[in-house]
Amino acid sequence: MENLKTKSNLPEQDLEHLSRLILDRTGLSFPQSKWSDLQRGVQSLAKVLSLNEEECLQKLLSSANQLYLLDQLTNHLAIKETYFFRDPHVFSVLEEHILPNIIARKRHEMSLSIWSAGCCTGEEAYSLSIALHRILPRIRDWKIRILGTDINPNFIEIAKQGRYKRWSFREPPHWLNKFFTPEGDYFQVLQDIKSPVEFRRHNLRDLDIFPSMVGFENFDLILCRNVFIYFDKEQIKRTTSRFRQILDPEGFLLTGSSENALEYFEGFQQRMYDSVCFYQKKDPVEKITPDFDPLPLLVQTSIVESNFEPAEISHEEIAKNNLLQKMNELFKDNHYLAARSLAMPLLKDPKNASVRIMLAQISANERDLNQAVKWSREAVDIDVLDANAHYVHALILAESGLIKEALKSLGKALYVNPTFALAYFVMGTLQQKEGEKDKARRSFQRTLNLLEKMDGGTVLSGSDNMNVKQLNEIAGKMLARTEENANG
Repeated sequence: MENLKTKSNLPEQDLEHLSRLILDRTGLSFPQSKWSDLQRGVQSLAKVLSLNEEECLQKLLSSANQLYLLDQLTNHLAIKETYFFRDPHVFSVLEEHILPNIIARKRHEMSLSIWSAGCCTGEEAYSLSIALHRILPRIRDWKIRILGTDINPNFIEIAKQGRYKRWSFREPPHWLNKFFTPEGDYFQVLQDIKSPVEFRRHNLRDLDIFPSMVGFENFDLILCRNVFIYFDKEQIKRTTSRFRQILDPEGFLLTGSSENALEYFEGFQQRMYDSVCFYQKKDPVEKITPDFDPLPLLVQTSIVESNFEPAEISHEEIAKNNLLQKMNELFKDNHYLAARSLAMPLLKDPKNASVRIMLAQISANERDLNQAVKWSREAVDIDVLDANAHYVHALILAESGLIKEALKSLGKALYVNPTFALAYFVMGTLQQKEGEKDKARRSFQRTLNLLEKMDGGTVLSGSDNMNVKQLNEIAGKMLARTEENANG
């Protein structure tokens, strides 16, 4: 592989500007002492884009595609250095002390929740699954959830595939064929190991949005190793504080061996196990000893593949869709009572979020905001990955005067659908109301960046027949007004 040059003549003021943009966008800190890393990232991205360094830097600083390019640069800044059971001594402590402790405490609930934050290409998350299979008898009786997140979407796609080359194991372990199936030059993770693990793209800067939005809360264990080296002190403190909030009582946090300054871990008790430092949310009430003998290895079970054929849509489903369509038509014609009368058979389905969104909109138009909030919250609870449900919920919360809650809901909508221009626009208007001028300016700019890629005549989903051109004009005026107020 061709080595990238490390020396650069990039202007210092431009590097300083770029480092501020990255900090604002991602939370990653690149002070002057790390500008050589920043320059290498620019060089790497420039090579991909077939540009010279100076051209690449200027596009990063001022291009209409700036947000996209900053995200691409971030992918070149994070170092990919991971493998299965990295730091074997740490995993020995996990298997011999930490996981048995957690399992003993949760033996009545029979559920475990673990987060591998900054998981890179997934080796750590799968290592945790393997470790649990090695020590936990009757694991099929337990509800195990392991979340792996990383800021780099390319890493997440690799992790989801679960296919690794021999180098991901460094020295091939004796248990390799127990948990992987050889496939040419690759090794495929067995389904038993893969099924408890879920991967999502996530920026640790956005801890208020995720991971609770996908049903992960009260973690028993969080691993965030070798991530804080990219953060400044304030970002580290914010992150550990949020970790503490979403940890189960007596839950554990593990960071990198060089990331253990006590000033960052307020509200944690430092605990040492065989020279490995963990942070526990609070002192345990009692010392619990596991009431089982850890198993040496998982007894591999056979995996049966079924020939699944998608079922035809039933007449009942067609009838439901027709009812919902008719309900929507009545709603648009302001026939709210008639529309509501069609909802009853649809509400019998506890997973029908669409009818609840419709009822929320009807209640809001009738100024029954308490009922509207109730319906929209039910819709969000049913499908936490429905961006439109979060958006409607946000509009109703804002109408109810709950601006901060509305902003959080918009954040969730945008996490699910980062191209939701209308959500960015509404977020900007609410931020402006809250006096958050810089945030509002960024939201309006992101709205315009997204609209720029769309056809002007396209009607925007979720709007009252507003098209792209109309929103572009309004957002442009809002941005100009925000910048005038800031300068004034």
